[in-house]
Amino acid sequence: MNDILKKIKKEEYKSLGDLRRDIELLCNNCRTFNEDGSILYSDANVIESFFREKLQQELNEHPELAEWEEGSRKENSAGPSTTGTGTPQPTSNGPTRIKLVSTSSNGPSQTNGENSAAQSDDE
Repeated sequence: MNDILKKIKKEEYKSLGDLRRDIELLCNNCRTFNEDGSILYSDANVIESFFREKLQQELNEHPELAEWEEGSRKENSAGPSTTGTGTPQPTSNGPTRIKLVSTSSNGPSQTNGENSAAQSDDE
């Protein structure tokens, strides 16, 4: 879980599919190496179900993210474009950023591992 959090903080995920696969790997490993019915086994089911539900919700609310789901964007498409002369040009909207927010009944809201109140994209 810490490795996933580090990758999120360092913005190392190139697609939502990569994040999804890491979550699935985490949960599958947890179920493989813990007894059925154990707390860790059950937690893996909860984490995976929660992630899938939230991912689908975000994809439904933001259809433009679908192209990020399977990494279908070209490797350099989020970076600068070039003109016919090969001069790098900034993209008009910049790369799409994914903000992951977790809420817990035990404490304050967490945004990519940091305490957070409601924030706009400009904060």
